[in-house]
Amino acid sequence: QSGISLRDMEFQSWSPLGIPDSEVSLPLGLLTEGAILAGPGGELDVESPSPSAMAAKMAAGGDGWSLDLRNIDSSARSWYTATFAHTDIRLGLDAESEPLPVEPRVVGTLGGIPVDVDGRVMIGNWQIVFAGLYAAGEAACSGLHGAGAAAGNRLLDALAGGSAAGTHASSYAGASKFSGSERLLSQLSEDESTLTSMLSTTSGDDTPRAGEIRSSLNNIMTNHMGLKRSEASLNEAVEKLSDLAGRAAGLRLDYRDSLLMNQNLVENIRIQSMVSIARTAVTAALLRQESRGTHNREDFTDQDDETFLKHSMVGADGASDWLPLRKSNHGSWILAPDA
Repeated sequence: QSGISLRDMEFQSWSPLGIPDSEVSLPLGLLTEGAILAGPGGELDVESPSPSAMAAKMAAGGDGWSLDLRNIDSSARSWYTATFAHTDIRLGLDAESEPLPVEPRVVGTLGGIPVDVDGRVMIGNWQIVFAGLYAAGEAACSGLHGAGAAAGNRLLDALAGGSAAGTHASSYAGASKFSGSERLLSQLSEDESTLTSMLSTTSGDDTPRAGEIRSSLNNIMTNHMGLKRSEASLNEAVEKLSDLAGRAAGLRLDYRDSLLMNQNLVENIRIQSMVSIARTAVTAALLRQESRGTHNREDFTDQDDETFLKHSMVGADGASDWLPLRKSNHGSWILAPDA
């Protein structure tokens, strides 16, 4: 929304251990402690595949997958006390007595706000940065994962990226008075206008609801932006997301007495942002006419290094471009050629 294009949004991180009809995904570490993942064809070998590879195998095997936690080694069980309690109290599932239903699901994108090795937000290319603005962790696209994340590396990325960004930001703040405030003030004015619109009208019977928008978004992305994609399915997603964005813009507040701790307001803003981000991801997936990492096109099954060994860049307005690869100051690839 502030004019910064997002990078590599077509690449996603999958979990094979999502609990159906909830937003809960179980820790992958359970699979190394004796938990058994089984489906219609029997037990799934989980020794070597990445989370995305396991999710793909599950999707190919059909519905009816379950995770049996009753065989977890007693010495490791204490590490997952909170997991057992969470599934019982929040979901009403007793992992102590029966297998839990699971399904593959997207848990995040590997793309995001483009940053360099110091966590500085980039605008368009490697030479221009948004002065004073930094990003790290889930919000940023550092390039550490390439086109597919290994289990546990998202936390590593957050720790390393946060440290690098914090170190550079402290040096920058001590040496400069400029912080790119004009862009920030412009965005603040736009956000205030959005809030005023939400506050101006209360919800009615025909007003879109955040839960309905979220459910529709989940269905669109699962059906058209899943483990297998094609030009036809992605174009259908573009049309449906365009309609959904219009509905999301009509969200209003049920509770308007105060903006303090207003979860209704927070949820509405989050949903609108999710729809916008989903649209950039689908656009990026259409642009990348090859299969690489977690991006698998049924109509372009080969990896095409000559044409697509580079970063996709997509803005909130749909404008797109490509960013050439480069190596960091330490000689490592920002996006590895063999990712």
